[in-house]
Amino acid sequence: MAPFNVLYLSPELSPFAKVGGLADVAGALPKVLKELGHDVRVLLPKYHCIRDRKYNLREVIRLREIEVPLGGEVITVSVKSGFIPDSKVQAYFLEYKPFYDRNEIYVDPETGEGWEDNDLRFALYSRAALETLKVLYWQPHLIHCNDWPCALVPFFLKHAYADDPFFHGIRTVLTIHNLGYQGIFPAESAARTGVDVIPFDENHPGWHEGSLNFLKAGILAADQITTVSPTYAKQILTGEHGAGLHEVVTARKDRITGVLNGIDTSVWNPETDPH
Repeated sequence: MAPFNVLYLSPELSPFAKVGGLADVAGALPKVLKELGHDVRVLLPKYHCIRDRKYNLREVIRLREIEVPLGGEVITVSVKSGFIPDSKVQAYFLEYKPFYDRNEIYVDPETGEGWEDNDLRFALYSRAALETLKVLYWQPHLIHCNDWPCALVPFFLKHAYADDPFFHGIRTVLTIHNLGYQGIFPAESAARTGVDVIPFDENHPGWHEGSLNFLKAGILAADQITTVSPTYAKQILTGEHGAGLHEVVTARKDRITGVLNGIDTSVWNPETDPH
């Protein structure tokens, strides 16, 4: 296989930021792809727990001020650069302190609920990832997105950047780790996040029962969809396990592949495990 340029997007990525198993997969897969000869780069928000000195992050002059359109406004963000530890995988960190300089990634610890501005936080993440590519002038063959926080990337690529020749030919993969988490927000979020780039009505990919559904928008816009196992790929086609989206998923079943998660043998190795 010829080498691919791959942008890998995940809201959490070990060892930088971790809530669950997604971080472990996101921290391991890019390293393996890099070892296979592909040019893989990752980009995630720079949360409070990601310290410059700890991970030897550095400023890149041309990435200091990137203008990102979001819901009729333009937000200026910066992106820092580093590497996944013990690898040659370049890692980019989206810095916008009003959104990401928090101790918790998804949930407000005072309420136990998702941050009230999660729609804006992760819509900005999706748009900023695409705008960063233009500033870098690096064109991936593939953008790999994980779960609802970056599910708007395929949507924006298809509907907001369709006429931009820079993005022509870029393909997207959306991996569903847990269909139960969908990124559901009030209809008003469509204007706040800029997904009303096309009319937000019942024909909109993100419209679901009168609300904005990030994951649904991604499922309908992505070129390919993967799940964490062949069994799960079949389960989400059913009403029992489809979390209200089984009809949407079924409509795209010809684009869905179940790929069983493996283990990172650099971490889970019986030959070197002291226990």
